[in-house]
Order: sequence, then C-alpha cells, then structure tokens
Amino acid sequence: MTSNRFSPDSTPIRLNTSGVYGLPGGPSRDDQIALTPRLEQVRRAMAIRIDSNSDEDKSAIAKIDHQSAALVDLPNRLLSAYRERRRDSPLGRMLTVAKRLRESADRLIVITSRPGRLAIDALLQGCCHPYHNELGRGDRGGRPRLYFHEHPLDNDSTQGLLDLVAHGGAKATVDERFALIVLSPASEIEPGIFFPPLLELFGFDLEQAARLVVYIVKPNEARANSLNGKPIETVERCDSIDDHSAIFSLATLLPAAVVGIDVVRFLMGGVAMNERFLAAPIGDNPVLDLAAAGLATRSRHQQPMRVFAGWQKSLEGIARWHDDIPTDISIAPGDVPCQDIARRSVICPLNTKSLLNWQQSGNRYVQFIMHVSSESARRDRIVLNDETGQTLVELSEQAKQTVELACREIQHPTVDITLPVVDEGSLGQLLQLILLATMVESVCDREGRPGQLPIAEMRDDVR
Repeated sequence: MTSNRFSPDSTPIRLNTSGVYGLPGGPSRDDQIALTPRLEQVRRAMAIRIDSNSDEDKSAIAKIDHQSAALVDLPNRLLSAYRERRRDSPLGRMLTVAKRLRESADRLIVITSRPGRLAIDALLQGCCHPYHNELGRGDRGGRPRLYFHEHPLDNDSTQGLLDLVAHGGAKATVDERFALIVLSPASEIEPGIFFPPLLELFGFDLEQAARLVVYIVKPNEARANSLNGKPIETVERCDSIDDHSAIFSLATLLPAAVVGIDVVRFLMGGVAMNERFLAAPIGDNPVLDLAAAGLATRSRHQQPMRVFAGWQKSLEGIARWHDDIPTDISIAPGDVPCQDIARRSVICPLNTKSLLNWQQSGNRYVQFIMHVSSESARRDRIVLNDETGQTLVELSEQAKQTVELACREIQHPTVDITLPVVDEGSLGQLLQLILLATMVESVCDREGRPGQLPIAEMRDDVR
C-alpha cells in the first residue's frame, strides 16, 4: 500500500459479530472458521494488486479488478501526495479551490448525479450542524449553505434553483453570492445548458462567473472548460471509481471541504481502516469479520435483507448511501454476478415501532441488521429529569438495547458497530469498512444460489 506519514488520530471503531452466530438455523463459529481461507486469499490478492512491485504469483488476483484496488488505496494515495507536495498535490489544489469558493460565496450549488449527492450528503449530515443551511453565515463560521441539483430536465426545479440565486450576481455581496460545482458527468445533459441564465445573473461579468464555477472531471475526460472564452477552474478526480463508491474521491471531498468538513481527517480514517484490513488477523479485523458474518448468514438463509440501523440522526445520510451501494462493487469483466443483496435502512430512535412490527409480522425474509451507534454525543447532553439525571442519550441507549433483544428473540442476526463519536475520523473508518466488506463479499460470492427472489419483490414485502 502507498506509504504516508499521517498517523490516524481517531479511536478505532469497534465491531461485535456475536449476535450472528449460534442462532437456531443460523451460522455457527465453525462457518466463520471455514470461510477463513477464502477471506485470507482475497486480502492477499488485494495487497498484491495494490503493490505493483510485488513478485508474488499474480494468478490469485484474477477476480480483483482495478476499481477494487483503487477503493482501498485512494485515501492513502491522496494523503501521501499531499504530504510530499502539499499545495501542488491533487488534494492541496482542491483545498485551495475550496478556500476560494468558501470565502467568495454564501451558497454552494452542486450539480451531480443521485449517487454523487448521496456520497456528499453522507458527510454533510455526519459532520455539519444538523440545521446547517438554516443558520446565519456567522453561526456557520463563514461556511456556505449547500444545495444539490440532480434533475436538469425538470423545468420547475431548475427554475426554482434560479429563483434561489436570483440576487447572487456580479454586484452582490458575499452573503448573496453563489458558487457552482459541476460533477461530471452529472447527467447525460451537458451542464453548459445552465450557463446562459446563470451568466445573466452575473450581469455577464464572465471573469467573476468563471471564478465561481468549478468542473470536477474524471481523468482524460473531455469537457468544456470555459465560459465564452474565460477559463473555468477544473479539478481532476485522480480516479475512475464509480459514483456509487466514490466516497473518498475529490468529487465528494471538494464540496465537503467548501462547507468546512475536515477532509484530511476523514481520509485518515479511511487509511486507518485500510491498515486494519491489510494487517489485522481475522477476529480483530472489522472488514473480514463483517464480510464473514454476511457470507455465513447468506449460506444459511435465502436472501437475507441487509439493514443499516443508525442510532443517531447524523447517520441518516450514510444510511441512504448504504442502501444505494451495488452488490457487485468489485465485479471484473467476464465475472459471474454474485448473489444480489436487498438493502434498507432505519434511523432507529424514530422508527423503533415500525421496525419491530415488521420483524414480528411473520415476514419470510431474515434481516441481517447492522446496529451503528456512537459512544459519545457531539453536543451537550440533554437532561430529561433533574432528579434522576436521566439524559436523552441514555434513553436512546435503552431503546437500542430493547430492539437488539427483540432481534435475538426472533432470531435475526445482528452486528454492532460502535463509533467513539460521529466525526470525520470515525466516519472515514465506517464508510471504508462498509465499502471493503461489500467488496470482499462480492469477490467471495461469485456464484448465486438457485431460487433467488427478485429484489423488488422483497422490498415490496417490507413496505
């Protein structure tokens, strides 16, 4: 793996898979042990793919495609280049652009695809104030509000966007001005169709308009880079990762940095999880342990539904991103697709009753539930009872314990993922854990089983 000297400073997140094994009809620890050789082979193959100078036999890496290797190594490569070249590195140049946009405008508009929005929103909800856009500029620390536009052919939503920035033109103050980031390709429609009405708002001041518009492009991608002859800032992503998996890409990091998220610390969290994946033994390796739990459950139950149960509202964006992850995240040309996985998410403090009712309704599908919570709140704890000292955090923990007990009683396999706190470092670890575990599962499970039910039917049953 690419070396870097940024020492991850976040406390490691914890994974407990004891709720998966020993349930009637479910997997046992013997199933986990039986999977160990396959899991070790995938890890070894990934390390070989990353280390292009390795002299080991390359036959083991046939099912590890370039995108899978890039998923592992991208945080390390970005940080390593930043350590060596600082402002001249891809990350350093991106941070310079982010600072300029942050100081020049109070609204940031991101034109992107749905997967691109989900990735950015996962960081926004996890790291920013829960009502970031509603705060005044001073309360936001001078950081812009953030808006997304992913429907370029919808006249009304596009016109609504123009209404929002109607007073953000050439003579506007910083509090009224807007900036635009175009994640390419955001759609099949050339984003330049927006420029005539936007230029009109800028009073046709092309120089200022060009300074406030940024394209993010994939390597070697041809894309217009000027407004009527004025050059537009272009940020190259340094990767060709699919938008569903591009959580550590510059396409996600630039908007996040503009609104003040510490993207360096976020990358360091990803590096920390990479190091555990490549070095820690099974049993103390969150990626391999989570993949083993998923594979073992799928070997005993037909089509177990994967459920992300987040116990903080700040995890809601990550929950939606989780639901959108493709099962074949690492499929290579010519591979047989692996068994598909249906995914859903619940933010438990608001949906405990509906989750339990669905579990107890006699539905024929087993749920593989990932309970994700944090040990500490980011903000001051709310005291509900001055006499007893009970806090809202304690009440939420009691609700979580009730749900977990119900899951065990009705024999749904569960894992617990515990973050020290919901912040950039912990989220970097969590998101890389989910990506890598999904990748390992898809590599290990290239042959689907007969009798597989359509994913749409499963989701209809859940509703």
